[in-house]
This record gives sequence, structure tokens and C-alpha cells, in this order.
Amino acid sequence: MKVGFVGLGHMGSGMAASLLKAGHEVIVESDRHDARFEDIADPAEIVGVYIDRYRAHADAAYVSLFKNEGERSGASIEHVHSQVMPMPLVPVRIVREAAAFSSASRCPLCVPRENVIEQNEHFLRFAPDGSQHSYEQWLMPKRHQPSIATLTAGEIDALASMLQSAVRATGSIAPSYNVLFINFPAGRATHIVPRLSAIAGFELATGTFIDIIDPAAAARRLK
Repeated sequence: MKVGFVGLGHMGSGMAASLLKAGHEVIVESDRHDARFEDIADPAEIVGVYIDRYRAHADAAYVSLFKNEGERSGASIEHVHSQVMPMPLVPVRIVREAAAFSSASRCPLCVPRENVIEQNEHFLRFAPDGSQHSYEQWLMPKRHQPSIATLTAGEIDALASMLQSAVRATGSIAPSYNVLFINFPAGRATHIVPRLSAIAGFELATGTFIDIIDPAAAARRLK
């Protein structure tokens, strides 16, 4: 199995391109066209490449690291891959959540969790309350840390194993999904989002999302 990355420079056009620094990369996760992340023999190698490429853009204001799998996820190619996008600004979502972290009396990610699906020595996987999408999962490090750039070798192995479990469970819910590595100034979590439904009028009009599945029921099914 081989993992590689391809530098693409600016992608898109107009406003979308203006929000990206040169250095947008596609991480090719296998030399097999029919491979899927949940079945790859050494997921830690892939996660290690994620982290190497994330660190390579330390001069960016923010680095977006994500995976689109399946047609409904927005994937434009079928071959298993992820993407790294360095940005010259911090996205609005991250700015707002960083402000919430700063004003909180304790780290919102370090509080005890309900609806736990799985845990190992270094990571916790759970169905969050108030998620934007049904059957959304979060993978959160047990050690308080700001980004994937600070993960140890043992934590990389633990994350890779749990990420495979999460993706496999998501595949039982929907064929398309997104993996979002969200890095905050005060903490970090990875979101796995099944693409079961379209974003509709209420969500577009208000920026507020409705989750019709109880997180406890989601956690039971995702186990």
C-alpha cells in the first residue's frame, strides 16, 4: 500500500479561490482504485501523512483537513483520498467557537460525555448533543491539546484505529460521509458526518440545523 499527496495550488475560482493559500493538496490514500479507508491495512500511516501535511502549512492562518466520501458528500473523484487546504484567514465557525472556548469557565470538550460509542487509551468516540446531522460522531482526544500537530505516535495509532471504526459504522448508515478535522485554539475534535439528507430551507435561512435522531439512539446504533 502506498500513500502520497499531490499539490494542486489554488482550486476553484472567484471568491472560493481567494480564500485559499497556494498549497491545496490531495492525499491519495491507496494505490488501489477500489480501496476504502475502513478496509486499509495500515490506517496509522495515512493519519501520519495527514499530520505531516498539516504541519507543513504551519504558516497558514488555518488549515482545513477533511475527507469527502461518496457522491452526496461533495466528492469529485472516486479514488480514496483526503484534502488539505491552507487558508489565509480563520473561518467564521472557528472564530466563533474559539470565542466560546475563551469565555467558558472550563474547556467544553473536557466535560464528562454521555452517549459514548467507543473509547481507548487516548480517544473517545461519542454521539454529540445538538449535532447538525443525524448519526454524527465526534472523536475527541482525552489529552487536552490544540491540534493534530501535537499528537504523539501512540495517539496517532489510537486515532487511526478509532477513525476506521467510526467510518465503518457510518458506512452502515449512509454510503456518503464527510470526515472533518476541527482544530481549535483550546481543543480538538474530529467529526464524522453521514450524508443522509440535504440541507433544506430552514437550515439555509437560519444557519440552524435540526437533528431528528436522539443522540442516545444514534450511539446505540453506531456501536
